[in-house]
Amino acid sequence: MKRKISIILLFMNLATSYSQNIKKVEYGVLFNIEEITDERMKNSFFIKTINEHKENIFFDLIFNDSVSNFKTQELLNVENKGKINYASYMVIDGEYYFNSKSSILIKKLDDLDYIITNKLNWTLHTEEKIIDGMKCYKATSEKTVINSKGKFVFPITAWYTPDLPYSFGPGIFIGLPGLVLEVRDRNFVIFAKKIDLKSNEKVKEISMNKTITEEEYLKKILNKN
Repeated sequence: MKRKISIILLFMNLATSYSQNIKKVEYGVLFNIEEITDERMKNSFFIKTINEHKENIFFDLIFNDSVSNFKTQELLNVENKGKINYASYMVIDGEYYFNSKSSILIKKLDDLDYIITNKLNWTLHTEEKIIDGMKCYKATSEKTVINSKGKFVFPITAWYTPDLPYSFGPGIFIGLPGLVLEVRDRNFVIFAKKIDLKSNEKVKEISMNKTITEEEYLKKILNKN
């Protein structure tokens, strides 16, 4: 499926000329329900909800040289806002804060913040492709999900561009030697739709005072069930 990234600002000498500016990336979601072979899953409420509202699911990544915030885009004056938010949460849940200098990744859920200690371990590949004029390289990893139903491992494929030398991306997909423009997680493809290299947004500061470890968070979740 062809898609085009809208880049706001002339793409020249980005790493040096605009390194101090706030940048913003808007991500969208591609999802093909026909790729799901499990009929029970295909007919589940959350899969149908994602399929119905996939064209209205957007995420915002705001960052400077060292810190990024990632969250679901706020919706204003739209129908089915609740269902769209639910569908967004099923694709990437929560809000994320990443400090590339300290390598601290924090996930924010309601009033609870926890440090993700088990970040993705990437394998870098030489395979490359061009995404809207930017050379991108392939990276793969595995994502582990632990919940009341057990432990699940899913393959991850990301495409990052050293042309934008920032180790940020959507959600937990961070830590690569370039901005992540596309990532495949299970049946979802999360892709950059718009890149603003001189944004008026602000990067949110997150206090470490209320932060717990990932292990403490998992204990809380497992003890509730």
